[in-house]
Amino acid sequence: MGIGEFAEAEAILDATEAQLARQHLRAYLVPCATIRAMARFRSGHLDEAEQHARHAVTIGDRFNTLLLVPLAYTVLARLALLSGNLRNAEKYLRQYRRRSASGQGYPHSPQFDFVELLVVAARDGLGCAGKLLGGPMVGLVRRIPLMLQEPAASAWCVRAAQAADDPQLAALAVAAVESLAAANPDFPTVATAARHASSAHEGTLAGIAHAAVEHRDQWARDLARTDLETLVLRLERGRPDGPAGNDRPPVRLTTLTATELRVARLVAAGLTNRQAAVQLNVSSHTVNYHLRGIYRKLDITSRLELVALRPQLME
Repeated sequence: MGIGEFAEAEAILDATEAQLARQHLRAYLVPCATIRAMARFRSGHLDEAEQHARHAVTIGDRFNTLLLVPLAYTVLARLALLSGNLRNAEKYLRQYRRRSASGQGYPHSPQFDFVELLVVAARDGLGCAGKLLGGPMVGLVRRIPLMLQEPAASAWCVRAAQAADDPQLAALAVAAVESLAAANPDFPTVATAARHASSAHEGTLAGIAHAAVEHRDQWARDLARTDLETLVLRLERGRPDGPAGNDRPPVRLTTLTATELRVARLVAAGLTNRQAAVQLNVSSHTVNYHLRGIYRKLDITSRLELVALRPQLME
């Protein structure tokens, strides 16, 4: 799961749960339910993630097998934050702190600290989270388990460091994930995470656009898209006489047909040709045909350039 192979992870979980059921070991299903909740969260199936996380808590309480229950609470806290319910997120944090303090839970994980930071950012602002990250929690940016569990954690830490006006912290976060990527060249998820973080630090569109497409983790893709939109708007404000990043005239969206515009918006949002085809109820070949026309009309040559145009496409 750490490298984004969600289908393979689910298959392993299915086999493990079947084995436990055959041996009448339902009390040991908490780890399966917790890990499945985390996998569903990372793949963007939020309702299912919540169901599995709650199931993990229920089983843990029923059979007193509480080892991974705190991790289930981190999933519930993340889901609460995504829905804008800060009060519930804080409630779940208190619950996992209580379980951890009692010695009934999983040994302290950097993921716990990361969720704490997300709650601080939601409650007090990203700058406050950055100051906390640059102070007592500074070691978090170098924690390998966090970088593997949360592919966008390094890029998020860069954003927090920038909000706290701490360029050294931002550089430290980038260096850590780049070192991990260099040591693991066969894992594209780590390479994408490194490119996202370094591009966020440098303010380069191409790398963030790449991450918005290539991240396998749904939250990471969403963060990259937000970073992309923020950077595009920032560059546009700095270039009153033209669009961000180049001297190309404004994109002539009126040249696109209604179908081409729908295709462009879906692909710019990070969908593959096959996923866009499902949304439009057409074949992937049809989507590819429309993309060629879109590239020609907008004078671009790649999906990354199309992603960079997403703010204009969504107007």
